[in-house]
Amino acid sequence: MFGIKIFGRLFFLPSVKDVDEARNAYYHYTGKNCPRRAYALQEWTKLYLPLVQKAIQDKDVDAFFELFSSYKMPPEGKAWDEAIAVGESFVSRISTPQQADEAHQRQVSRNCYSSHSEGPYAQSIRKRWDELSAPEIEAANSIPEIKIAVEKSFHGSKLFIVGMLKWVDACHTVDEIKELKNYASSLSCPKVDPSVMEIIKEKKLSILLIETPKVTDIKTIKSYYHFAPQKTAVKIFIFERWLELCTTPEQANEAFIYAPEGRLLCQVGAYKRVKELLSIKT
Repeated sequence: MFGIKIFGRLFFLPSVKDVDEARNAYYHYTGKNCPRRAYALQEWTKLYLPLVQKAIQDKDVDAFFELFSSYKMPPEGKAWDEAIAVGESFVSRISTPQQADEAHQRQVSRNCYSSHSEGPYAQSIRKRWDELSAPEIEAANSIPEIKIAVEKSFHGSKLFIVGMLKWVDACHTVDEIKELKNYASSLSCPKVDPSVMEIIKEKKLSILLIETPKVTDIKTIKSYYHFAPQKTAVKIFIFERWLELCTTPEQANEAFIYAPEGRLLCQVGAYKRVKELLSIKT
C-alpha cells in the first residue's frame, strides 16, 4: 500500500470511480509489476470485496455464483481468494436442479470474458446437479413427470440418458413418441447420444407398426406416413393402409403423388386404386 502511494507520486494513477473503470484500467495496463495495474486491482478489490463478503456471510448461493461468475469479478486479489476458499461449500448448498442449472450457466458463461472455457466450479456443479436430479427422474412415472425431470437435468450427463430411456419406455402412442422425437431433435448442444436416438427410432417404428392397422381416417394415416422414416418397410406398410382408406379418386391420387421414392410398385398400386375408385364413382 505504501509502495503504491510512492509510485503514485511518480506516475499518474488511473482514475477509478467504479468497478467498470477499475476493470478497464487493470486490463489496459500490462506487466506484473506495473504500478498502475496494481493500483487498479487495489481499487477494484476495494469496490468488489464487500459484495463477495456479504454473499458469503448471508450464505446466498445465487448471489455468490452471480458475483463470482460475473465479468466484474477481479481475476486475482483478496476478493478472488476469499471466493475460491468457500466455492466448494457453496456448491454443496445448491438445493434444486434449477438452482444448479443457473449456477452452471454462469460458470460456463465465463468463457465470454475469460481465457478459461468454463468457471472453476462447473464440474462440481454438474455433479451436484446430478445428485439433485436423480431422485426426481427415479420417482417420475408418467410422461409429463419424466419430461419435466429430464428437462431439469444436465443435458449430456449419464443421468440425462437414463431419463431419456425411461421416457422411451413410457411411450405407447404415435403422439407420445413424436413428442419425444421432436424434443430430442430440438437439443442442439450437447446433442443427444446417437445410441439414444437409435433407440427412439426403433420405438417409433414399433409403435407405427402396432398403431397403423387401427387407423380409420385419412388425416391420421397421412400424418403417420409423413412421420415414418424414409426407405423403411414401415413406410410402405403405412402407404398400403393409406390406399385402403381412400374413398375418392382424389385421395388416391394424392397418395400416388407422395408414394415412397423409388418404389414403382407403390405408384402402380396407387394408380390402380385411382382407377378402381373412378369406376365406382361412374
